[in-house]
Amino acid sequence: MVALRIGKVVFVPTLVLAVLLATTSIAHAGGSWFSPAKDRYEPGESVTMVGYTGGGAYGWIEDGPFFGTLREADKDGTPIPDGVTVAVGQLTLTETGRGGYLTLRASITFELPPDQPPGTYFFDYCNEQCDQRLGDLIGGYVYIGVDPTYPISREWPLDDPEIANLDSDAALSGPGFELSAEQLQTGEIEVGADGLPLRTAPTPAPTTTLPVSTSTTPAQSTAVPAISETATPAPIEASATPAEGRNWRPWGIAAATALAAAFVIFQLRSASTVGVDKPDASTGKDLSASDF
Repeated sequence: MVALRIGKVVFVPTLVLAVLLATTSIAHAGGSWFSPAKDRYEPGESVTMVGYTGGGAYGWIEDGPFFGTLREADKDGTPIPDGVTVAVGQLTLTETGRGGYLTLRASITFELPPDQPPGTYFFDYCNEQCDQRLGDLIGGYVYIGVDPTYPISREWPLDDPEIANLDSDAALSGPGFELSAEQLQTGEIEVGADGLPLRTAPTPAPTTTLPVSTSTTPAQSTAVPAISETATPAPIEASATPAEGRNWRPWGIAAATALAAAFVIFQLRSASTVGVDKPDASTGKDLSASDF
């Protein structure tokens, strides 16, 4: 393959560039990604890219060797067709002995020229014929002289050797976890043989800070609503106040008054009949008061 070399920078021929452009559109469909060891690089610095794959639609180790390129991209991260494309060297492939997406580790380290124009760059790769890649491993982004357009989180196993060189606030993530490089560098997080954080049982809280399980307070608090709901049954409430129209006392007084009045009238009428002459049944004479 013919290439133009300027110092440590190699320009890839136009034919290879065309093939790279064709494969990039497929790569953006999804898969695993290379991640940079630093969120931001400056011209003249050494760049390290690390990616993992467990296989996929692309090729595999036997299709190598594989070579990386750095391609100028726009602000959205899309490679610019007529932008600068720089060959940066051969990838190092390591079989990890693990399964899944951590089966194969691919990495590369290269230096940026001191006059590297700042901007967003897409890291791409392919084999020498540029007709194969690795598993589902796509590429990655390198930010030179500019801040990343999105937070970078590295999906590496937590025992990856490059973690020791990360900035303390560099983010790492995986199945069910997200943490900083500092937590690993200081030993705060222990790593298992599978490259994942060890899961430890939570430390029980002191018993003095928790309610005693035998306390009767919860039972009492829950019993109060039940008692309050049945303390005054509806029948009792209905009979507690006599219903209107059921007070018989006024009617009794009126009846007694009527009877007393009738009795007085009867007595007066009886008294009025004394002194009235009545015929004597034996003599046939009328009797008067003077005859007694």
